[in-house]
Amino acid sequence: MAKVYKFETILEKFGQKGEKTGWTYINIPSDLAQNINPDVKQSYRVLCVFDNKHETVLNLLPMGKGTFILPFKAELQKKLRKNAGDKIYLEINLHYEPYSINQDFRQYLE
Repeated sequence: MAKVYKFETILEKFGQKGEKTGWTYINIPSDLAQNINPDVKQSYRVLCVFDNKHETVLNLLPMGKGTFILPFKAELQKKLRKNAGDKIYLEINLHYEPYSINQDFRQYLE
């Protein structure tokens, strides 16, 4: 079972940032990202619990130099009544998806 990291943080919002302009997000510093999923530099899925009440699986997106962001979509902002600048409590850990073969493909092989 993956270790769960718990902390309080502030929701941030990008100004002019290309395709990410206006995005609300949580910054994941390189040391935390390294602990969650060592030596991985590309996007990966994490299981998140926000404010001890809302659990969801999201993608961490790399931003360079080992840092990542956790996009905080408008739907999630509405559900949790949170906006950029608000504090939020986060529990985060690596999300493991068990490998499975598509049932149609399995039948085809049989």
